[in-house]
Amino acid sequence: MQSPIDINPGTIATEKQSIFINYNFQNNITFNVSKNGEEIVVNFSGDTGYLQYEYRDYKNLAHHKNFTLNRMSFRFPAEHTVAGNRLDGEILFEFNEQGNDQVNKPIN
Repeated sequence: MQSPIDINPGTIATEKQSIFINYNFQNNITFNVSKNGEEIVVNFSGDTGYLQYEYRDYKNLAHHKNFTLNRMSFRFPAEHTVAGNRLDGEILFEFNEQGNDQVNKPIN
């Protein structure tokens, strides 16, 4: 368990930055399910596919990072709050980073 946070939508800062997320999850994934107190945990093994995160830095260089899905947790009630309100439940996704950051040339 991590320290709960309260997400206040009125204080979220945004930057004008291009962010892209691509994914390719496998159809046949091996997993097991367990219950840990108020949490249901799904652990994945083998090739789950990947999620790719791409963003551009201040020099307009494209960065790519690949992640594989490791685990999902369903928590009841939610650990975190939104604008001070605790929701009935939440889903947390845990990914493992694969390899190093890949950097491409700037696009003009």
